[in-house]
Amino acid sequence: MYLYDDAHELKEEMEDMHSWLTGLYVHEAVSVIVSNFASKKGAKPKEYRNKPLMADYRESHRELSEEEKQAQIAILFGNLDAMQRAFEQTHGE
Repeated sequence: MYLYDDAHELKEEMEDMHSWLTGLYVHEAVSVIVSNFASKKGAKPKEYRNKPLMADYRESHRELSEEEKQAQIAILFGNLDAMQRAFEQTHGE
């Protein structure tokens, strides 16, 4: 019985991870759209990724350095700031 319980728990974890990744892709897509909408004319538009996250991970086969992690966090917060500015421009503060 324990094997069935473990298998069921693993399946639920995999479904949860799939849902989380789907949300991550949607977040990134919306961030690209909002960033391009809010950017100044003539600025180079941001592009949505051209391959899945796991493909990038498999290619690198390495753990990110602390500096790379901080850079990715900064990008995420930059995208969130752009989304907030765009929202405030369209809806007021």
